[in-house]
Amino acid sequence: MVDFQIKIAGAAGDGAMAVGLLASKALSRAGFYIFNYSEYPSLIRGGHNTTTVRASSEPVGSISPKIEIMVALNSESFSMHEDELIDGGILLWDQKESDHHVCKRGIHCIHVPFREISKSLGNPLFLNTVALGALSASLNFSLEFINAALKSEFGRKGEAIVSANIKAAKAGFEFVRKNYKAKLPADLAEFIEEKEDKDRVVMTGNEACALGAIAAGCGFFAAYPMTPASAILDEMSALSAKTGILVKQTEDEISAINMTIGASFAGARVMTATSGGGFALMCESLGLAAMTETPLVLIEAMRPGPATGLPTWTDQGDLRFVLHAAQGEFPRIILSPGDADEAIRLTHLAFDLADEYHIPVIILTDKNLAESSYSATWLTKSEQKFTRYGFISDTQLKHSKDYKRYKITADGVSPRSIPGQAGGIFRANSDEHTEYGFSSEEALNRSQMMEKRFRKTEHLSAHLPKPEVYGHSKPKITLFGFGSTKWAIREAVDILTSKKIKTRAVHLPVCWPLPTVSLSHYINSSERNFVIENNFTGQLEGLIKQETGDVFDGHLRKYDGRPFLAEEVAEYARRKISN
Repeated sequence: MVDFQIKIAGAAGDGAMAVGLLASKALSRAGFYIFNYSEYPSLIRGGHNTTTVRASSEPVGSISPKIEIMVALNSESFSMHEDELIDGGILLWDQKESDHHVCKRGIHCIHVPFREISKSLGNPLFLNTVALGALSASLNFSLEFINAALKSEFGRKGEAIVSANIKAAKAGFEFVRKNYKAKLPADLAEFIEEKEDKDRVVMTGNEACALGAIAAGCGFFAAYPMTPASAILDEMSALSAKTGILVKQTEDEISAINMTIGASFAGARVMTATSGGGFALMCESLGLAAMTETPLVLIEAMRPGPATGLPTWTDQGDLRFVLHAAQGEFPRIILSPGDADEAIRLTHLAFDLADEYHIPVIILTDKNLAESSYSATWLTKSEQKFTRYGFISDTQLKHSKDYKRYKITADGVSPRSIPGQAGGIFRANSDEHTEYGFSSEEALNRSQMMEKRFRKTEHLSAHLPKPEVYGHSKPKITLFGFGSTKWAIREAVDILTSKKIKTRAVHLPVCWPLPTVSLSHYINSSERNFVIENNFTGQLEGLIKQETGDVFDGHLRKYDGRPFLAEEVAEYARRKISN
């Protein structure tokens, strides 16, 4: 198995993230599976940025603690991450200190004058492209893949920009080949397997959510920018002219959700996206969508709170928040994708579910998933198909003398009309109401309407994805998680299995309604059970206990803003069963 990591680090403005993205796309073109994770501070300007690119011959979705190749775009960057670089690894940096202590511990130090070369090309902004070319040479990696990635990234800016960047990459590539070819470790050259998979693309979780929405027929999207969900607005806006989707950047999150509900009321498929602070402003309107039974898809990309918290870091602290948001009780669905493949498909599914059952569907992501890049596959033709559900036809209305928008039905779903349909007039009312939509405080009516709305939950559960299970069928250990913990847990299973410890992972793509029967089965068929989640209070663990009555043997919780590493999950589980 081929598996290695590259870390690019530099000051804000050096283009570390651009190098990481382009390297990811180039390596993907060469047949590798990719995971690209970035860290940056909550600053408008300045600070230290890093991006870690993991490339493997097998699917990956998390980072590991050690780096094989490091590109340090300034001296401070290397000193901050020196301990991560393995002995025998490669260091590309803009320093001539061959007697530096790190070069004496078996590190292959390659001095590349990034700034000098970029200035000689007439533009200091080429620094990162020069570094990209140097990185390619250090890997004995064909420049053709780099050039293809540059054409893809800059093609819309014109041939002159593309040519200038290709020239800069070539300059960095040739500098390393000329001065260091004999010193490059031969084993790193063996990482490269030049076989392109044209069905595989590199995309972030945010991009996957946007593309899933577009494929599902989203007709209206409104949002106010908030990290880490902002890129969904960027993507939807960039594709609006091509797709015909109406996209609005509103003055705040309250406007965003209310405009979205209004467009849904008019018959469109709709979506909004935000993070925890913005979702806090949306809560009252979430209840409006529920009471009026207006379909709504909402993405909540979690970051650490409370208040402003850590805007550019990751967390899973909003699970209980989105489950109980808005006053009163009503049915809702919470989907929790674990990678870009799941994000694109669960977002597509969310529109069908919202449409069919006339309820809010919340897609719960986090910074780690939202802004990291994955190798993903585009929806197949059959997966792209969608059907509009829940509407009453003009013919049905014509033959109906007594249209009831909130008609009490066996499955809780009532026939839905849209403005302008003859005979389909009704009152959309945020007060409790009768089948016609008129306000009512009658006890019997209230009970019947509550029961009607919640009957939807009984029927929709059969259409929800089942827990994703990986590993041994009769395990000693089962690790449970949701969202972006998926791959760290999955790789922890591989680590433990290699140590002859029978292990299983259970990933929940749906956090509500919980698949209680399946969860109880997995818990009771394992010797020891542990929950892995990025929050302080153990929200998933508590929710499963509440709904199933089952008790876990322990938990690993991380709440420092950083994602889990497979190694720390595996070590925790190994330690627990050794006690």
